[in-house]
Amino acid sequence: MILGIAIAGVILYGYPGLVSYDSVDQLAQARRWQLGDWHPPAMSALWRAVELLVGGTFGMLVLQTTALVLGTYALVRDQVSPRAASATALAIAWFPPILTVTGVIWSDPQMVGYLLVGIAALLSPRPRVRLLGLFAFVLASALRYNALAATFAPIVLLWGREQPRVVRRYALAVGVWIAVTAASLGLNAALVNEHQHPFARSAAPMDISGIVHFAPPISDEDLKQTLVGVPLHVDHDLQKTIAAAYEPRGSFIYFEHPRPLAEPATPTEFAAVAVAWRKLITAYPLAYAKHRLTVFQLVIQARARIAVPALTQTFAYVGTPELDHELGLAGEPSIVQRGWFWWVRHCGAIWYGPLAYLVVSLVLLGFVRGNRAAFVVLGSSLGYELTILLLAPAADYRYSHYLLLATLIALVLVIAKRARRAT
Repeated sequence: MILGIAIAGVILYGYPGLVSYDSVDQLAQARRWQLGDWHPPAMSALWRAVELLVGGTFGMLVLQTTALVLGTYALVRDQVSPRAASATALAIAWFPPILTVTGVIWSDPQMVGYLLVGIAALLSPRPRVRLLGLFAFVLASALRYNALAATFAPIVLLWGREQPRVVRRYALAVGVWIAVTAASLGLNAALVNEHQHPFARSAAPMDISGIVHFAPPISDEDLKQTLVGVPLHVDHDLQKTIAAAYEPRGSFIYFEHPRPLAEPATPTEFAAVAVAWRKLITAYPLAYAKHRLTVFQLVIQARARIAVPALTQTFAYVGTPELDHELGLAGEPSIVQRGWFWWVRHCGAIWYGPLAYLVVSLVLLGFVRGNRAAFVVLGSSLGYELTILLLAPAADYRYSHYLLLATLIALVLVIAKRARRAT
């Protein structure tokens, strides 16, 4: 009953499924079966399959909400009573910083739901259930390119734990992780029928701009040799001009206006951007580290006042009316949703800061001895967050969704186990 209420509450908040540009783009690809690699195509393929049963966004909303709630319940069930586990799942699912992401049809909440289900399955003593957990990990890894870092800790720490020899056990577990990762990458590679060069058009230009910004003085001659083939709007004072236009919030903001670095558009330019990116990282590793740290600080809101993230509350993609008409997502929020939206906005910004959850996660690592589930959840989320430090193409709040959720679950597991020991 409580689990049903938890799922229903999230669905009422997001009904029929809130969307952003990414959401609509993936649904459009699913319906037209033109799968690019800007987003993992597995998301569009999954959406196409779900639409065989339920059209539009509602089916995906139910899927990701159910996975999150049931995964949370299954993880805490071993430490607390069924009723307490259900109440925990409800409280976490309805917690505003979690709700803001779960209500939107993105690959992030889809991935997180399957990660939780997969971890809970691997904790089971039943072999068949553990195999289902691997299937959940394949799906989770296929939905986010960097999810391989989130599956590493659960598989290595939980798979093959019945093996008596430690070396053999971990060798087997690492092999299984490689197989899961290869399966997810192979699935996406098989689905792609349109290469969009996301790295050369998003993360690489932002990194190039950041390295030039933080690098020591570079002459125009040297910088031109490094950036040969890269499309530029300037031909002198390159470092000064590129550094002045530095935008760590993301390439989508950078390219909104004319910039010194133009967005590459041809195969030759894509290749040139990749070559320049490698050369600059090799020549100025410290500048690259400063740039990546700057982006990461924006992601976890360490460089600015904590604020409620921009909420995705629209049901219509107004940027392209004809696409909106084709997808049929237009609608007005219900009275219930308006109440939810008000609560999410006014519960207090302090709850949204990812930095606080990162600190709590690191502190909790000192209290998880003998608590396998808590340790695995924290290891998985921290591994995933590390990839954001290295690879994030933008300062996006949803990238830390897994960190927030895993921290809350681990906190409950640690408190519950200590309470059981005390009694």
